[in-house]
Amino acid sequence: MLSSTLITALLIASTTANSILTCTTTPNPTCANPIDEITHISPTFVVAKLPCLDCPTVNRKGPDTHHEITHEENALFLNLTLTPRALLLNSIPIYPPLSLPPPRIYIGQIPPPFTNKDLATSIACKTSCADEHNCWCIEPSLGAYGVSYSYTALSTSDNKWTIVFDIIGGLNGYQDDPYIEFTKPGQKVLVLEITDTSGTIELLDIKLVERVTKLPPSKTSSVWLKIVRFFGFKDEAVRGPGHLVVDVREWEDGVRVGTLWYFVGRAMDYWLPVVIVISVFLGLVGLWVLSLGVRRVYRWEGGGRGVVRKKGREEGVEGEGLLGWVEGRDGWEL
Repeated sequence: MLSSTLITALLIASTTANSILTCTTTPNPTCANPIDEITHISPTFVVAKLPCLDCPTVNRKGPDTHHEITHEENALFLNLTLTPRALLLNSIPIYPPLSLPPPRIYIGQIPPPFTNKDLATSIACKTSCADEHNCWCIEPSLGAYGVSYSYTALSTSDNKWTIVFDIIGGLNGYQDDPYIEFTKPGQKVLVLEITDTSGTIELLDIKLVERVTKLPPSKTSSVWLKIVRFFGFKDEAVRGPGHLVVDVREWEDGVRVGTLWYFVGRAMDYWLPVVIVISVFLGLVGLWVLSLGVRRVYRWEGGGRGVVRKKGREEGVEGEGLLGWVEGRDGWEL
């Protein structure tokens, strides 16, 4: 049974969620308040505001290509959605435990005064355009990052799991802007406690805690390990049981940059149209050559039959009984 403390907490969270969701239609005094670090919208939907101490922000000017880098106070906007069989972070499954190839995860930036009304508006926007892929609903926004992350999923006891998601760097999507490492002391990480019973997942706890371990160093590979990685037999992104360290710069479309499959994929991207054009051209040439051959064979056969008829008339008729030539429907036959 649920404890009285947990029941009280759920009731408070439910009341808070209802007051937030009505901010778009029926404003109330809480709508102007900044959102909490952890906001429970429903038992299966939670929003987290993770302050980012190293994240530059973007001030857009006109078209998307015109922008300037700023350094405003900001937080990373995380939304967690629970389904019966998966836990999603910003629409990307992070449980069941991740494996290679790792998913690419994008996280938006919000200003500190991102209010309950802003959250309600974002949720309403996302609900209305759920089937659209290019729908950006986080406003006000200070940018977004494709992130590098350290991910750990460990089973702590029967059916219980602890997931630690540490955002360690990122790219803001502009090609000329540098990669940013999030290394400042005091940076927080996302910690989740879940149960998985008979394929049904429940979220027990979600919290932001200060990073207590150092960022995982980049592994230096020997020549042999580089060869092994090139052919896809081993990858240093796997640091231990349930532990992945993913650098967003090193993965494209689910393939490790610099491996055999990466180069095959790029070759297919660049050369496939050329291969198609050449194949069509060679096919047409082959058909043309084949048609010429058929015509020449037909002419040769026609010419041969004419010679046989002529010789048959000149020589074969006199010796019809001797040579055995008879005139058939299609010419001379034995």
